[in-house]
Amino acid sequence: IQTQQFSIRPVYSFKDNQRELLGYEVSNMVAVKVRDMDKTGKVIDDAVTAGGKWLVVNSVSFAIDDPKSLLEQARAEAMKDAKSKAQTLAGLGDVILGKPVSISENVGTPPAYRYDDSSVVTKEGSATPIRPGELEIVVTVTVVYDIE
Repeated sequence: IQTQQFSIRPVYSFKDNQRELLGYEVSNMVAVKVRDMDKTGKVIDDAVTAGGKWLVVNSVSFAIDDPKSLLEQARAEAMKDAKSKAQTLAGLGDVILGKPVSISENVGTPPAYRYDDSSVVTKEGSATPIRPGELEIVVTVTVVYDIE
């Protein structure tokens, strides 16, 4: 659980050109990381029960904890694909593919998939349904080869 935002602000009443302090409004926004997908719905339900009518669940998002190995795999596949396409084009152009002259990459990790649960209605005793879907890791490489 991590605090994302915390604020306290005064709440006033105005009568007869007089300002009267009624109290304070406190907002505490937290992010919760749940690694067991099967427990996510129950965690949301328990939070709603504990927070009562004042609790708001803004959204549920999904992310990859450690994308390093997946990025390496995507990078290797992108380089393999770039070389294969370059070899095909070199063959069609009747030239011999040389060594790479420059290589650059663009890592585009799409934003975490968000599931808006504001319209979910569940039956008594059933946990809020959470459907994770899929996440993508995208690596695009640009390779310039020498030709012989």
